[in-house]
Amino acid sequence: MCGGYILEVAGGKGALATALGTRGMKVLMVDPRPPDVSDKPDELESEAVEGEDVHPVGSVDRICEHFDDSSMELVFGAEVVVAMHPDEATDAIVDAALTAQRPFAVVPCCVFPRLFHHRRLHNGGGVVGYTGLLRFLREKDPRIRAARLPFAGRNVVLYMTKGDFAAQKQDDVGPLHAPNWVRPD
Repeated sequence: MCGGYILEVAGGKGALATALGTRGMKVLMVDPRPPDVSDKPDELESEAVEGEDVHPVGSVDRICEHFDDSSMELVFGAEVVVAMHPDEATDAIVDAALTAQRPFAVVPCCVFPRLFHHRRLHNGGGVVGYTGLLRFLREKDPRIRAARLPFAGRNVVLYMTKGDFAAQKQDDVGPLHAPNWVRPD
């Protein structure tokens, strides 16, 4: 990373932010819940990958607020935006990253069809299931890619890299193709 920070939205207990921070990355986490000492992630000891440089003290800052339209300054200051199961913040995260043209990785989970009844697919249909949510998010920009992460449950990550923003926009997102994630060398 040069300059900015990783912006993690809706980070909850801070497991992802802490894992990134202990790998020497500067992380800013935005979550509306105030931190609780019982929220300290305890699975980090097993998170280290053999040969990785893991630092005992990470660089993680936390802002206790909701992520919304007023959060754009945080997005513009970030090198990348990440979110793991961000619930109600999912749309706002993708919209903000697209507006700021920041690389992002979001693992959507809950659909909330009653709360977000205004969501409409390009074909006019409403978003009532997980597959519909993934399609709705990908329809925001057909360059958004998908991959399956190696864990059970809602594990599809939607993402864009710097290079994806430079690519020419396509007309249609096409079918959801989410190959298994392969860790880059």
